[in-house]
Amino acid sequence: MNPIPIPKNFKRLGDFAIDEDSVFTTQADLDAYLAGGTSYAGQVVALVLDGQNEAQIYKVNKDKTLGSIGSVDITVDTEITENSENPVSGGAVFIGLSNKAASNHTHETDAIPTQDSTKLVTSGGVFTELGKKANSNHTHISQERFSLIGHTTIPTAFEEAVNISSVPKYLNLSDIKLIDLSDSSEIAILTAGVLEELPIAVPAGDYNYSISYEEGKESGVLLINFS
Repeated sequence: MNPIPIPKNFKRLGDFAIDEDSVFTTQADLDAYLAGGTSYAGQVVALVLDGQNEAQIYKVNKDKTLGSIGSVDITVDTEITENSENPVSGGAVFIGLSNKAASNHTHETDAIPTQDSTKLVTSGGVFTELGKKANSNHTHISQERFSLIGHTTIPTAFEEAVNISSVPKYLNLSDIKLIDLSDSSEIAILTAGVLEELPIAVPAGDYNYSISYEEGKESGVLLINFS
């Protein structure tokens, strides 16, 4: 058959294929077309099943079978692998998370509360030490600690004479005094951010802490040890 030249462009006038044998709506119609005599190797056909949005594109092979177009082989890891760029199966993720949850984590612990230790302390050790604290007989105050937010006066009292042995923390504070409520006499503890010479003797009685903050500060922490 001699070719017939048609020196014109085609213009699509409807939402259908120019070649009626290029788009099929059932697998049976596509299979029947492949079994006929007009399909050819290299032909591109599409299968758009009724009720589905996706169009599946195939090429016709020489043996009238269909081959996929643009397919990519994907390797899926069946276990979580360090530095792998492959996708991993959901089952492998589940197993990995399960193994992580079931693993035993061990931590160093202290048997009793220990000053400056960063280790965890056992519950039994805390219970024992608290029991000792509750059962011990204290004849004097051993420590006072205050978290301060704008406080300038805090009442306190001593049933017997004590000594201020140390002031480990006076965060954001510039001046601290004890004022005896009976005669308004003052016992300086911190002056202009400098601690007075320790120990400081404090007679028995009722007092008020008089507190001043560093410039621009409105909160602080005070910790005083007695002996």
